[in-house]
Amino acid sequence: MGLLADFAYGILVMTVIWLSLNTITCLVQAYTWLIPFFLLILLIPASMIVHELQRFLNKKQSASRLDRLKRILIASYGVCFASWAFDVGLTYYAINMMGVASELNPLGWPLGAVGALIFFVPAFVFAYFLSFRMKQKHSILAALIITTLSLYVGFMNFIAAGRNFSLILTFLAPPSLAMYVYLFSIAVVVDAVYAFAFVKLTRLQFLKKPSPYTIATTLICLALIFGIVQPAYNFIESHRQEGQPSFELSRFYVAYTYSAVEIRNNGSSTADNVVVTVHFLRRLNASLGYQTLAGTGGGTIREIRVGERVVLTLSMGRYYMETTFPNTNVTDFGAEVLVSCVHEGSEIRASFELESLEVIPPA
Repeated sequence: MGLLADFAYGILVMTVIWLSLNTITCLVQAYTWLIPFFLLILLIPASMIVHELQRFLNKKQSASRLDRLKRILIASYGVCFASWAFDVGLTYYAINMMGVASELNPLGWPLGAVGALIFFVPAFVFAYFLSFRMKQKHSILAALIITTLSLYVGFMNFIAAGRNFSLILTFLAPPSLAMYVYLFSIAVVVDAVYAFAFVKLTRLQFLKKPSPYTIATTLICLALIFGIVQPAYNFIESHRQEGQPSFELSRFYVAYTYSAVEIRNNGSSTADNVVVTVHFLRRLNASLGYQTLAGTGGGTIREIRVGERVVLTLSMGRYYMETTFPNTNVTDFGAEVLVSCVHEGSEIRASFELESLEVIPPA
């Protein structure tokens, strides 16, 4: 239990640091409506740290410096795991809930989330055996080196989580007043239940036969907490704002009498009334790569659902290009594709440039 407690202390300390930095960030960037929530959430881990610090100061310390160093090493892996958890949680929210980010890890999402764990888990096992199982004099030094490398990887997760948090703040909109009051009330009730349970349970003496009052207090606190969590989750899911559409140019090809643009919605919300504008560009000098406007086409796609592709056809193909501009062929042209739509009052844009065109030969 000692190792688990030290690991949990690392998570606890990192949670307080992370919430404190988030609160400061919201204060500096004027997201004042988020600050009360962070302060309420911070109340629980901060009070636990104060309680443990009080116990530490009142307790006579008989452990050696080496034993304390070993405990710090184990707690460091709690810090690493907490940083990884924050990174994964915010990445999930930015990609799956809001649709404003993408995974840069070559493994993609969600497999990219296991990248740090592939390092943390073996490092933790090695550090444990080097610190507590091996009796060589220099084993603790090897464990210290491995832990330092783990903290470096955890720091990179911490930086990535901070970037995701800043990105989420950019696109995060304040909830309605009714929802804000509801969520704030839930946070207050959870804190009140926690405070009552924390005060009661920390004063208990865990005897072999606990009193009925102790059992009733514990069960009531658990029932209140679990009773609040489920309706709060249902309410948030039913009122959760959808994310935004995100456009990708899946394919662009030119046939003899027409061209086709294939647009995909990679966001987390359906895109309505999508305006697609195509500018065909002609090369004046192939060595310079300069292009000038040679024609414009486009249209409106009524709807593109999440994860689906829609093809828009244009009445401008190889025949139009080569007859409008004599002594040229379709390989002398490029294109610029502009995609836009209005979602919940804000305009979403995407642009794609093609240096060359895919040509479909005549059937």
